[in-house]
Amino acid sequence: MLTRPAANIRYATQLLSYLLRPTTANHISTDVVMRQFNVMLEAGPGERADYLQRSCPFFTNGSPEQKTDGVYE
Repeated sequence: MLTRPAANIRYATQLLSYLLRPTTANHISTDVVMRQFNVMLEAGPGERADYLQRSCPFFTNGSPEQKTDGVYE
């Protein structure tokens, strides 16, 4: 199967998820969306991309007590 690189992707959400929750076992998109939004992904890639896009501000801002700003860069 051939894959194409995704255009306009700015963040590796699995890596960001790990930085915020390093003791959590799963960082795949369905688990990340469930933790953030309490929603089970059922549809195709468009829904997944939509929710991951919505979660990026949380990931990139993090929380002040975690002090992860700048670690990703």
